[in-house]
Amino acid sequence: GGWRLLVVPSQLQAELDTPPIEYFREIADRDLQPGDRAILCLPQPTWIYAHKYRRHGGRFDETDLLYLREQVFAPRGVEVRVFLAGDLHHYRRHEEVAPAGSVPIQKITAGGGGAFVHPTHDEDVERLVEDPAATPEPA
Repeated sequence: GGWRLLVVPSQLQAELDTPPIEYFREIADRDLQPGDRAILCLPQPTWIYAHKYRRHGGRFDETDLLYLREQVFAPRGVEVRVFLAGDLHHYRRHEEVAPAGSVPIQKITAGGGGAFVHPTHDEDVERLVEDPAATPEPA
C-alpha cells in the first residue's frame, strides 16, 4: 500500500555517516515511488533527547534524521510519516504540528521490553520543538 519500513543504522549518540545516507539515496531512487510513505526505525528517540539536552544548555544532534527526511526522501516525493524508536522502556507518542492541509509526522517511542520500565514523568516532554539551527542545508 505504498508504506515502506526503513531502518536507520545509526549508533546511539553517533552521527549517521556517508555510506548509509548514500544507501538511502540509492533505495529512494531505485525502489521508492513518489507518494510512498516511510516509517523510519531508529535506535533511540532523538526528539526526546534533543529536547532534554537543549533545555539544559546542551546539544543532541538530530540533523541526520532531518537530512534524510528533507534532503533524501522529500525531493523524491516520499513522505516520512512515522519515526519509531526504542531505547527508552515505555510507550509515548508525539505528533508534529503540521501545516494546514498536510499530515502530521508521528514520533513514537515503543521500548516496552526489557527488565524494567522507564517512567514517563521524569521531565516534561509533552511539547517538543525542533531546533531551527538543526535544519540541514541542501546537498
